Amino acid sequence: MDQVPFYLSWGFDHIISMDGMDHILFIAALALPFGVKEWRRILLLVTAFTIGHGITLFLSVFDVLQYNRTLIEFLIPITILITALSNFMRQPGQSGIWVQYGFALFFGLIHGLAYSSNISMSLASGQQSILLPLFAFNIGLEAGQIIIVGITVALGFTLTQIASLSRTLWLRIGSAIIAVLAIYLITQAELLNQL
Repeated sequence: MDQVPFYLSWGFDHIISMDGMDHILFIAALALPFGVKEWRRILLLVTAFTIGHGITLFLSVFDVLQYNRTLIEFLIPITILITALSNFMRQPGQSGIWVQYGFALFFGLIHGLAYSSNISMSLASGQQSILLPLFAFNIGLEAGQIIIVGITVALGFTLTQIASLSRTLWLRIGSAIIAVLAIYLITQAELLNQL
């Protein structure tokens, strides 16, 4: 039970540290189309992502999944790029939320694989039960993601309500910045360096 705070903190730190920049960009891209009044939709999207992330963490910790880590690390910035580019086809507040839930869940599966070896090694080192620490890690991750969403939505609110920037322009500018950063991450991927 004393391991729970450690794993909560680890999950939280994973999302808000600079090492978690890929997560930050992905969550920000998910949150960009939404305003303050749509907070339930954003939380459901983030939770769908966490569920996907948790599923692959769970399966990989139990050695159910075998995967190429280099390929997964290449796919993560691609998920960020796809999410950012899909924002260009949306209008702020537009429906079609179930498709977004599906993408968030699916992309969460990919993101979870990237971190699974780190947590697997930690859990394998003398841990009696791994379910509670895994759950705690995902709760910490969710808490960190909610902070990223809060910052993104607060920035959007400030720019659209106080600085009078249109929500559509905010969505386009934010998505363009995230897309450029995702392309940069893609170019830095080890898989491309092996070609």
